[in-house]
Amino acid sequence: MDGLEGMERMLILEIGTKNKGFTLIELIVVILIMGIASSYLMLNSNIFLSIDQSDRSFEEDLSFISEESMLMGNSILWHASLDENVFYMIKNDTKYERQDLGQRTSFRERYSDDVTVIIQTGDGLEFQLNDEVTSSPILAFYPSGENSGAQIEIRNSEFLTKIDIKQNGEISSVHE
Repeated sequence: MDGLEGMERMLILEIGTKNKGFTLIELIVVILIMGIASSYLMLNSNIFLSIDQSDRSFEEDLSFISEESMLMGNSILWHASLDENVFYMIKNDTKYERQDLGQRTSFRERYSDDVTVIIQTGDGLEFQLNDEVTSSPILAFYPSGENSGAQIEIRNSEFLTKIDIKQNGEISSVHE
């Protein structure tokens, strides 16, 4: 009987040791799933906060918004006044989220109080920005990397800047 009891103990020990951990494949699968989930959460976090935390030019801000439109797969509409730049993200052809870039990127804050901003859209409409945010979008950024196009003239007593935003996504500027 001692021989049988010893065999039973060895059998129990063998069974117990085989189930004490995870295999390498199981660990890799779990890490992969966690990586995908965390990437998804990072991409869907508030992307516009990074604009407030950087020292970008206005042209770089517009390029950044264009890139975010491509990454998010949604169109983004830009509405503006001299004091605000407001972006609406479009999903399924309806406005679903308002993102405000705040004072850091306002024309008055960036340039001066006596700034004049005239924008001609790709449709031929002309806006001279004032204290009220435009009811119509000035510029639309599409997930394909294209946009609706616009020409922006920013002037005050000391300088003149012309920004040309081509529909293929290229942005060029001239400072006089």
